[in-house]
Formats: sequence, C-alpha cells, structure tokens
Amino acid sequence: MTFILNEIKRNDFIKGLSNIGPDKKWFLYIVKLKNLNFFNISYQIEGNIQIIGMGNIYKLNQKNDYSFFIFPQYRRKGFGKKFITELIQINNNIQFTVSEYNKESLSMLQSIDELKIQMKTTETPIIIFEKG
Repeated sequence: MTFILNEIKRNDFIKGLSNIGPDKKWFLYIVKLKNLNFFNISYQIEGNIQIIGMGNIYKLNQKNDYSFFIFPQYRRKGFGKKFITELIQINNNIQFTVSEYNKESLSMLQSIDELKIQMKTTETPIIIFEKG
C-alpha cells in the first residue's frame, strides 16, 4: 500500500476535525460510537511524507467500516479514490459509510466499479457501500 495509516487517539482525531469545516458534523456523530480505531492517512508527496487526512474503522455488520476525510488542500486530486482502491484490493471484509448529504464523496464511491450500494437507511441519512 502506498498510503501509511498511523493509529491516533480519539482526541487527536477530534482536533483534526478543525481542518475540514462543515463536514465536521458527520464525524462528530461517528466519534460518539464506541470501539473505534482512529488513524491518520499519510502519503509521499514530492519526496515528503504528508498527512493528507484522517479516519476511523468501526466493526459494523461483521465488516470493517471505514469513514475518512481528506484535508481540503488535498481534495479533488485523486487521493481519496486511490486510497479506497488500495484498501479494497487488500481487504475483502470492507465497507464505507457516507452521509447522503456528502455529494462529492457519494459521487466518488459510485465511480469505483468494485463498490456497490449495500444499504440506505432512512432513520439516519447514510449510505453504505461494500466491495461486491
């Protein structure tokens, strides 16, 4: 994998939310869940390792559910799509949860052929994609 995932503490994840603006509301909901593993996402850019985002892994429906964000300065440069593509190549037991209001992320996930919509919920506005 060309990305590096480093485990971080819950408080460090919450501090990192200050970098993402209005998307913060979705992740504040996620942070309240128990048994989350938080990580930052690093990638080598121009010879330097840069932290380009953060995320969490949660066990949901017997799958590793990934929720993550890419910092604004690294968005729309292919990092998110490449990150997901690499994750699904090495992990068969994987899914991604996204808010139905996050149109950019939904569009990106829908563009990845290896992912299919597994569930839409009405009580909370989320869509779950899984490898399939």
